[in-house]
Amino acid sequence: MVEKKRHGRKLLVASIGVAAVSYVACGGRSTTSGAVDADAGTPPNTGGMSGTAGNVVVSNLAPPPDPCFASRLPDSTPAIIGQSAPLDLTNAEYDRTARDLLGDTSAPSKDFPPDGTATGFRADPTDTSPARVASYEKAAGDLADAAVGRLDQILPCSPAADGEDACALRFAAAFGKKAYRRPLAPSELDELNQAYQKARPIGSFASAIRAQIAATLSSPHFYRIEEGGTAATPVLLEPYALASRLSYFLYRSMPDAALFAAAEAGKLSSHDEIATQVRRMLQDPRAHDAVTDFFKEWLGLDKLSTMEKSADLIADFASVRDSMVTETTTFATSIFFGSGLTTDLLTSSSTWANADIAALYGEPFTGTGFQRFVVNGSVRAGLLTHPSILALTSGPEQSSPT
Repeated sequence: MVEKKRHGRKLLVASIGVAAVSYVACGGRSTTSGAVDADAGTPPNTGGMSGTAGNVVVSNLAPPPDPCFASRLPDSTPAIIGQSAPLDLTNAEYDRTARDLLGDTSAPSKDFPPDGTATGFRADPTDTSPARVASYEKAAGDLADAAVGRLDQILPCSPAADGEDACALRFAAAFGKKAYRRPLAPSELDELNQAYQKARPIGSFASAIRAQIAATLSSPHFYRIEEGGTAATPVLLEPYALASRLSYFLYRSMPDAALFAAAEAGKLSSHDEIATQVRRMLQDPRAHDAVTDFFKEWLGLDKLSTMEKSADLIADFASVRDSMVTETTTFATSIFFGSGLTTDLLTSSSTWANADIAALYGEPFTGTGFQRFVVNGSVRAGLLTHPSILALTSGPEQSSPT
């Protein structure tokens, strides 16, 4: 049994590696769906990161009929060239990018128009509406206001020691590189510097930096993942573009320092290098975000937030809905990063519960927060007997076993 679990885990991690290579090669988004079968080695569902998968060709080769052909080429393949539509960040990706870029956890996307959906999963906006652009601009201003309050933490220089203008220019280059997930072109750097130069004569240094930050975050280069080519004119995916695709696949956020460093060093040009980054990134807590998102979207758990149940069936259902979602996502994520076996997802006799969930199970509970919790195996087993799934698949006043 132990060896079987180890084998399943290896296959699951290997599948993620294959999916990651396919992801960065095939337009930056995957439309694959289906459960993970670790024993059979079936590639995992990629979290519903839907979008357009484009044709892929490789240097000195004619375009193959299979859009993911490049993912199965030898590791010595020198470069991947691809096609993709421009994709805006989803609301969750925007919030996490703001968190990782600025340390801001205010979740500005709560005021954005809702994401679209494709086959039940959240879809990246591909046609930015005026309402969404207005939301981006307001969020940029709010994030800039908050960031200016901690300039000493985000400036890479001292305006007093290095000079205000020189420090502002240095900040524009460093901050812009992180925000755009690539080095800035000279014209882009000049544009951000002009935002500072226009604001400085009529305000303080801090207010001028605030204008610079707002201009950076208002740019489509911030809220849009890099654009690819077209079917007629595919483009080489440079290391920074590959880093972004990989990061938004595994983190649902911007690249971390190690991934930026790999891109800057010109790496990510072979499958081995990408696989090395995948293994490293899966050890990062941020990898749990994408897995949690997948299970929430795949199982439709967000529907619980507006669902109502008869008080005769369950008293104060609204007060336990969030706990139901947390139980299921914590359980599923622990399986994904633990054994990796679909059989455990469907047959495990343990889950994660707090006092509210334990009360639904009619079991005693001690302590606080969510803890690993053993259920009555003669009554419940695995994901399908979680209160969240049972609530989603039943009516407001009665059960629905089918």
